Amino acid sequence: MFNLYINDLIGELNSIPGIQCLLYADDLVFWTEGDKRRAEEKTEQILNKALTTLEEWCERNNMKINTSKTTFQSFSLAHKTIHPRLKYKVEALSQSNEFKYLGVTFDNKLNWKNHVDKVASRVSKRINVLKRLAGS
Repeated sequence: MFNLYINDLIGELNSIPGIQCLLYADDLVFWTEGDKRRAEEKTEQILNKALTTLEEWCERNNMKINTSKTTFQSFSLAHKTIHPRLKYKVEALSQSNEFKYLGVTFDNKLNWKNHVDKVASRVSKRINVLKRLAGS
């Protein structure tokens, strides 16, 4: 029922030029992309428009966003990472260098090292259990 309730949100966000979004259960991710020229300014403008659209949708549908769990991240292979100023309502959103989405850890350079290290750590902890089971 929840998915049906929020289903129209995707259409509203996708109608904003330059915005793409994904929704999985109650996890919403939206993004934009662009070239290096005026990247910070363009990113800030487009994403703040999407955040305003989200705010308006939430007001109409009596929903609340947990801003303490809301972060944003910039992905770039350039040496300098952009730092747009993004706000939901009047609250500034925090920027993250790494986040986990649907079990995959992303860092701002799209390097998989941290994700692979975390998976390898979990596997090495569980391999001992498998060795014991194989011996019994």
